[in-house]
Amino acid sequence: MALSRLSRLGSLTPKVLVAVAIAIWVPAVAADDPLADALALIEQAHPLYDQGRYAEAEPLLKRALAIREKALGPDHPNVATTLDNLAALYRSQGRDAEAEPLSKRAAAIREKTVSQTPVAGIAAPAAPSRPHP
Repeated sequence: MALSRLSRLGSLTPKVLVAVAIAIWVPAVAADDPLADALALIEQAHPLYDQGRYAEAEPLLKRALAIREKALGPDHPNVATTLDNLAALYRSQGRDAEAEPLSKRAAAIREKTVSQTPVAGIAAPAAPSRPHP
């Protein structure tokens, strides 16, 4: 029975077979790992963005952002990357007013992340002993 199903699949183009394989595989992976789900959404959004299908890409990026914020926290570098992706989508549509706060938030996350990451061979600055007035 399985062999007859496989023989019918042989008539499909390779692109269709890949799409079917991804459709089967991605939900199985994503069910166990919300970050895999976010990555799958981003990977779906990129070709749509490249094709100018912004209305279809936007909800995918928004969902990926929500997943990453929940799983990683609001100040994670991957959240910043997703914010930048969404900002780029908005700018492509001339929605600069919506893009700007996202870009600023992404920059703030990166600045905070870099300032918290010690450089090899350089000691991290000591915490102040008392708060500054």
